[in-house]
Amino acid sequence: MTNLHTHTYLCKHAVGKPVEYALCAKNTSITAIGFSDHCPYPDGTWTEVRMDIQELPLYKSLVSEAKAQSPIPIYLGFECEWHKRFYSYFKDTLISEFGAQYLVLGSHWVDIDNEFIYIPKVHDKKALLRYLDLTIQGMETGLFAFLAHPDLFLEHVEDITSFHIDIAKKLIEASIALNIPIEINGNGCTRKLIERNGTLEYRYPATSFWTIARNMNAHIIVSADAHSPEALVENTKLAYDFAHQLGIQVDNDFTPVLNL
Repeated sequence: MTNLHTHTYLCKHAVGKPVEYALCAKNTSITAIGFSDHCPYPDGTWTEVRMDIQELPLYKSLVSEAKAQSPIPIYLGFECEWHKRFYSYFKDTLISEFGAQYLVLGSHWVDIDNEFIYIPKVHDKKALLRYLDLTIQGMETGLFAFLAHPDLFLEHVEDITSFHIDIAKKLIEASIALNIPIEINGNGCTRKLIERNGTLEYRYPATSFWTIARNMNAHIIVSADAHSPEALVENTKLAYDFAHQLGIQVDNDFTPVLNL
């Protein structure tokens, strides 16, 4: 089973070097690892949760070190948010200059009054619709191999309404039309549960979202979103078990590719 969502100590909220993750994957069900640490931005956006831009060569060398010592394939990638002002940076710097083999669309934010706001903190309908548009715009660029945690906008939502369901359907429809897989996120499975309609469940992956995705025959993968070497296998299994409980068929062997 491939895991393409992996972070390192460079992002300031994870631990472990790529080679440590590779060692943890030995003799497990993990068949490939993609490192997709949070990309730095040239204007210093959200610097507290990502590597510094000067550390890009270090990140590449650490992944190369893991490749040299790993018996399974290792991929170099980045997890990026989308905004049109970063398009050339993604394409010309991360991909062309630093050799990223794939990018993950981690749609964490919505732009409001020239600020990027973390989407689980947003409940205003107009802002959520802007988030929907921004996420679909990102998918339409062809830059991204898959959409990570597409249900992140539901993390703090206790009462999932028809409005939230409509956003979910439109995200899933866009992923299908653009042939971009969506990810059941294992890191979400480790967070405090939430009560929805009298039932305790994961904040994300959200059962209602993934039931819709299953019924729409979306292309679905699972990832650990690992922030420590120990979480690599554990989180992947949690995500897979969630999929199995809902009767979701996942693509266990998805290989990251650039869609350019």
